Amino acid sequence: MSYQADDLKYGEEMENEVLNKLNLFFNLNMKKEIGKYSIFDFADKEKKVKMELKSRKNMNFRTYDSLMVGYNKIRKARLKMKYDPDYKFYIVWKLDDGLFFYEVEKDFDVKCVRVSGRSDRGCIERSQYAHIPLIKIKKIYL
Repeated sequence: MSYQADDLKYGEEMENEVLNKLNLFFNLNMKKEIGKYSIFDFADKEKKVKMELKSRKNMNFRTYDSLMVGYNKIRKARLKMKYDPDYKFYIVWKLDDGLFFYEVEKDFDVKCVRVSGRSDRGCIERSQYAHIPLIKIKKIYL
């Protein structure tokens, strides 16, 4: 199995593992978004909430001074909030030392966006990523 296929499988396993925990913590009734090209992993359409889960192996909260997420997720969330301010978007990270979240801000600081990437899956993958400072991220306590 390729590195990318391994990552996708791991991501799906973590989605199944944490969905109920997230629903409990946020008092939601989220379901997995269906479709290969869904921007976010979970949605509670009634309460107008969407979440993206980023699962990281061998990483703790303080490994770096920020946590990354594809800027396309932030851009899409901000666009939706512009036209429907009742919507809320969260980025959730599952790390070795817990679950952590960031609520996407309408006035997200684009200075946090830069081209970054990875090369651990057999090729160089570069894109625009939002680097969310740890100070803006909260721990989920269950």
